[in-house]
Amino acid sequence: MTDEHTEPVTAPAGAEPDLDLEAVATDAPTDEASTDEASTDDAPVQVAPPADKEASRTRNMIEWIIVVVGALGVALLVNAFLFQPFRIPSLSMYPTLHTGDRVVVNKMSYHAHAIHRGDVVVFTKPNCKAANQPVWSSCGGLEHINDLIKRVVAIGGDRIDIHDGKLFVNGTEQREPYLAPGTVTAQATGCAFPMSYTVPKGDVFVMGDNRGDSQDGRCFGPIPNGSVVGRAFVRIWPLGRIGLL
Repeated sequence: MTDEHTEPVTAPAGAEPDLDLEAVATDAPTDEASTDEASTDDAPVQVAPPADKEASRTRNMIEWIIVVVGALGVALLVNAFLFQPFRIPSLSMYPTLHTGDRVVVNKMSYHAHAIHRGDVVVFTKPNCKAANQPVWSSCGGLEHINDLIKRVVAIGGDRIDIHDGKLFVNGTEQREPYLAPGTVTAQATGCAFPMSYTVPKGDVFVMGDNRGDSQDGRCFGPIPNGSVVGRAFVRIWPLGRIGLL
């Protein structure tokens, strides 16, 4: 008995070839077909010429330069005409502002409205000579400072009086919730404020919230409205004390 699975099959003599089997055999992959596929895979891939890549890089670089220059230009314009950050260098405005605090000043504020009592303002340091006001002393210790930050306590035409440790404007005692409890308003140490004074028109009078440790209007007198850089309206640093002023 033979194994039918391994016995070779012989076609009868004179029989026609099985076309179906021949078709299957023809459709089967051959070595030649495999060779063709390999040659197709190995064909060189078309790439953009190096000049095109270089041009693309150049365009990207130019676009980034335009973006950076534009952003810097906007920042400079904002800083020059709209808003400007300032760092607080001392405790003269304590407890409202601490040393190292950062505030933002609105430089357009007083183009829209007048300066108000109670505003916290940044202003250019006065010349401190005050030739027309001989009662004022010099600004000792402020020689290397360009800008100061204080609170407006009186505007042009207001009469200031200081007595009993309190500030009076036009005869009315001022409520100053921004001062630390127990703060005494008096003549600043080493300064010559006359304790009763009328602010000239076109000027404002400023004091620090830390009345016992602030070199302010009691030392250098009133300041012109035109010397005010702008109103400090928000504290942006430190993060835990962010808030409006």
